[in-house]
Amino acid sequence: MSLTGLHITDYETDLKVLVTSEEGTKTQVHTDGVGVPTIGAGYALTIRKNWIADFVTAGIMPTAAQQTALQALINRTNEIFIDTKDPKEREAQVKAKVDAYNASTNAITLSSTQVGELFLVVKGAYETIVKSKLGSTLYNSLANTKELASLVDLAYNGGSDMIGNKLVNALKNNNRAEAWYEIRYNSNAGNSYQTVGTGMAERRVAESNLFDLYLTDANENYYKQVMQMYTQHKDTIYAVEHNTFTPSGNNNPIKSAYENDGLIDTKLAPAKEYLVENYAQDKTIDG
Repeated sequence: MSLTGLHITDYETDLKVLVTSEEGTKTQVHTDGVGVPTIGAGYALTIRKNWIADFVTAGIMPTAAQQTALQALINRTNEIFIDTKDPKEREAQVKAKVDAYNASTNAITLSSTQVGELFLVVKGAYETIVKSKLGSTLYNSLANTKELASLVDLAYNGGSDMIGNKLVNALKNNNRAEAWYEIRYNSNAGNSYQTVGTGMAERRVAESNLFDLYLTDANENYYKQVMQMYTQHKDTIYAVEHNTFTPSGNNNPIKSAYENDGLIDTKLAPAKEYLVENYAQDKTIDG
């Protein structure tokens, strides 16, 4: 079985927009909040091992001196991650190295076009992650959809761990509501709320909105499925949407990501309205 009611789209454009809106499009090297040197639309330099080849494929031609300088930064960052266990101290140390690198004459600065091209070079690796998790048949059935863009962004944000078994099973069982719940409330890579915090929550919100709680041809059975999802997970949903934890360096509590977008009641409104209206009609007919 595969997911139905899909939202056909310009997949590559939607994916690029989602990634760049969440990652930013910084043209210089910066840290990502947890000490990973990053450039462009979230291109993690210490995670991508063949960064020179990726740059060249994207039309970015670093000189030998630029290659040496950036690789030295990457090597030093790896050492800091080994030697420094405290996340705040690690971020501070890496940031100091990044600032020094950007002030050097051999620092690389991308153009906005190069940022986009670099993302397109690497997106295939994250599509492969999603495909390996879903299997070829289910993955191929999602081609050119908002749903696939949402899933690839999950992988781009946190690797294969972000596509958990519960999410995969929901997709395979054609349970859109359950898949939406998993993306929005239950895909946070362990203690990520306690590290990245609000930004992580905002990204889950954006991905779930693109995925969409409602299929294109929703009917009574589907609206019931939405309410069943809520009934099963309402305690977890409430806990996430009312999480007052404020991560270090972030002025907003985690709950603000959900408040700004709309709490669960606003998301359930179409299902509630449909079911109430049809229940009233049924009572009138029966009466």
